[in-house]
Amino acid sequence: MTPRAPLLFVTSPNGGLAHYVAHLLDPVSEWARPHVVTWGDDPVDDLLAARHPDVAPLLDPARASSIRDVAAFARMRGVQAVNVHVAVRAARYSGMLSALLDEFRRRSVRVILTLHDGTGAPDREAALPALRRVCARADAFIVGHEMERPRLAAALPLGSRPVVVAPHGPYTLFDRRRFDPRSARRALGLPEAGPVVLFFGSARPWKGLDVLLEAWPIVRRRVPDAILCVVSGMHYAPEWEGRLRSATTGGAGDGLQVRLGYAPSSSVEACFRAADVVALPYLWSSQSGVLNLARAFHRPVVVTHAFREAPEIDGVSGRVVPVGDASALAGALAELLGLSSLERVVLGLRGLRLAQELRGWDRGAAALHEASAGPRYRAAPTGAAGVAVAAGALSAPAARMPSSSQRKRPSSSSCASR
Repeated sequence: MTPRAPLLFVTSPNGGLAHYVAHLLDPVSEWARPHVVTWGDDPVDDLLAARHPDVAPLLDPARASSIRDVAAFARMRGVQAVNVHVAVRAARYSGMLSALLDEFRRRSVRVILTLHDGTGAPDREAALPALRRVCARADAFIVGHEMERPRLAAALPLGSRPVVVAPHGPYTLFDRRRFDPRSARRALGLPEAGPVVLFFGSARPWKGLDVLLEAWPIVRRRVPDAILCVVSGMHYAPEWEGRLRSATTGGAGDGLQVRLGYAPSSSVEACFRAADVVALPYLWSSQSGVLNLARAFHRPVVVTHAFREAPEIDGVSGRVVPVGDASALAGALAELLGLSSLERVVLGLRGLRLAQELRGWDRGAAALHEASAGPRYRAAPTGAAGVAVAAGALSAPAARMPSSSQRKRPSSSSCASR
């Protein structure tokens, strides 16, 4: 039997990136011995800790010497490949990430970057220069789907470096079977009667929450006892907090229940168990953690044509509507709410089965295995000079790390881009 090589994951301590890595650990263990390092200024997510009890929260944004701590951790375990999970918003700490990757490269460790949100998102252009600095240190890249290959090539010079596609699998580890629909509603303070539509995840301008609020009065006219439950953090769109509070007292507020703030992983199951339908009225999408949560909990969805998965969803596990069309969104939601509970469960189960067949986590692990092989990229910066330059960038405005409270984000993206 071939010995399993050590592989180091570097990820966030909580949120979408941590959840993604937690789901990868078991299939990766078939061919590697995984180790996990996270940032240390936030608590480690209980989902990640449960899958890997030896998570090391070593990276400290206020202490540049923590880079050496991570390097020593990797050296003691014989690590020759590191998989670093980043989102475009890694621009906030690009200086420290660049210094860390330079340290790995100086020690001849292969660097694989998994990019969790697409380079073409409407609100990400300002972050691209910092992302390019981080990506310059990589030997290989992993992206969520084929459309990201040309986008990535347009955003930065790839040279000979491979770009491997790893599809986003369903978030089945969140289903701990602690709730049924009735107990989940009680936990969330929702009425026992009436079908529930869930909007879940961090509010961002391209997630179409305004379209959903416009559609909601139409839904209520067709399904008078329907409830819209919005579970969302306002970190990326603080202007939405006032609008949501206003909506609860206006026409859209009829049947609207709002839970603002970070949703820890322990609360995810109750949110999706309580829901009958999940609404994703996005104006743009790369990959969606929320879609994969809905699939894991067998919930039918309403998405827009912005989703690359739209053709496989329409009529199979939910409905697809035009981007920005409140009337069509209302019609699709009302249609699904009008189905029996059994019919909705059948739709949801189809979605999970299809996701497991096409985008199981074994495929993501296989993509990482492929990206872990091959030569290092010679054009990337290496050596002590590279480390010194990158470390100095920590004092630059674009590279300053936010405080712990600023880095808290709702359970939602990818990664990501949830």
